[in-house]
Amino acid sequence: MEEKLSLLLDFFITLTMGGLGFIVYYQQKKSFTNKLFLLFTISLVTWVNFNFFENWVKDESLAKIFLKLDFMSAPIGVFFISLFLINFPRPESRIALKKSLFLFAPAFLASSFAASDLIIKDVFFENDKIGFYDGTFFYLYALVIVGYSFFGLGVLSWRIRKSNKKEKKQMKLILWGFSIMLVFFMVFNLALQNYVSKVIFRVNTFSPILLIVITGYAIYKHQLFNIKVFSAQLMTLLIWVFIFLQFFFINNWMNYVVTSITFFIAVFFGILLIRSVKNEIDKKEELEIANNKLLKMDEIKSEFISMASHQLRTPLTSMKGFLSIMKKGVYGEVPESLNEPVRFIEAANDRLIMLVEDMLNVSQIEAGRMSFNFKKENVNEVVQEIFHSFTVMAQEKNLKLEISLAKRLPKISMDYGKIRETISNIVDNAIKYTQSGSVRMETIRKENVVQIVISDTGIGIDKKGFEFLFDKFARGEKAQEIKKSGVGLGLYLGKRIIEAHQGKIKVKSEGREKGAIFTVELPIDKK
Repeated sequence: MEEKLSLLLDFFITLTMGGLGFIVYYQQKKSFTNKLFLLFTISLVTWVNFNFFENWVKDESLAKIFLKLDFMSAPIGVFFISLFLINFPRPESRIALKKSLFLFAPAFLASSFAASDLIIKDVFFENDKIGFYDGTFFYLYALVIVGYSFFGLGVLSWRIRKSNKKEKKQMKLILWGFSIMLVFFMVFNLALQNYVSKVIFRVNTFSPILLIVITGYAIYKHQLFNIKVFSAQLMTLLIWVFIFLQFFFINNWMNYVVTSITFFIAVFFGILLIRSVKNEIDKKEELEIANNKLLKMDEIKSEFISMASHQLRTPLTSMKGFLSIMKKGVYGEVPESLNEPVRFIEAANDRLIMLVEDMLNVSQIEAGRMSFNFKKENVNEVVQEIFHSFTVMAQEKNLKLEISLAKRLPKISMDYGKIRETISNIVDNAIKYTQSGSVRMETIRKENVVQIVISDTGIGIDKKGFEFLFDKFARGEKAQEIKKSGVGLGLYLGKRIIEAHQGKIKVKSEGREKGAIFTVELPIDKK
């Protein structure tokens, strides 16, 4: 029973360690670190099995072969471990091929000599356990093993000092795991193999598990592969291993059939699970890549709009200046027949200037580059100034423009120009989209905020319109019918400006043709 249990444990170690190595490798096949992890896992699995079978087989000649293979595989194993330690955690830090071959030379020589009598002179059997007599080069062989081990530990320790906080934690984990395995390996294989019992000696066989588990965890923490895929693969592997190990305890053919069916079902659904998780992750990664591309394109678009707006603003401002001078008669009296065309040109130019300013402001806000000049200002002064500037426009449409200012309003911290721009846009919309009736402007103090309320008797807003009212380039159907020249940036820009003031902008409307009420809230300083 003891021999059967030992064999069972060896199978478990082999399948688990080997499976973990391949799982890590298949996460990123091109990663040099993952390739080295697979190589040192395979070399350790090979050494563990040779080490185990040298004391498990009953045939003495076969036991001698396994002992030789044990000593031949050990230098190769420590070489790959050292190479892994040198290159962890950054794959790009790989050492040159010539240096790798140079480092491999001692391992190759030690492994070759282990096949001869220079390392192991002879073997003996005592208490059902194999032992050996030291060969001429045994201590040189031991020096190679110890040299590789301390070289790997030394390089890792040196790199720990130069690494960042995150890398330090992962590298320290590997340092501890490797150190523990090294102690077990040296004590049991090189010093105590001839003196301890077979049962105690087998403790040495399990020491690489700790190193591989810790290393796998460190690679995961360094995010060299996706944890969801890795977890699914690891759990599936463990289920397969545990079901497979049941074959060692089967006593009759019925149990064998049931276990076989269970194993094949587990393999089938395990593969489906892994593929499903991997497909899900791949799709998410594709979406993330596409989203990043869209964000990049949006950034490029914003940069282009910003640049174009800057280039357009200068000639438009010049045109406005020349038109103003022309109207004053500086270049001679303007014929009466040209007054109307000049007025249309001036109006169109003003609309273009406003559009360019809005687009420039939008691009600056989205890029986080809009600057604000916050000062203590009186809201009533802003509203009164806007009222006077829109009086003529309201009179031209036969609308009643009303104003009501709260008394003794405290001054609040705001950017006077940008608040004026925001409120002006709301009043402009109210007048444009009100065919008859009135537009009212008022200021109100409520607790810790000052409210600027603009109400009208215009076209109103339906339920559908509320969904996109403050979106970029959004305009209602009715608004487009009345005025086709708008682009729908004003409210979007206004909301962002008010939010930058830690304020709010709200809107109410009972529906089509029932008017609208816009309320801008700006916080009063707590001091």
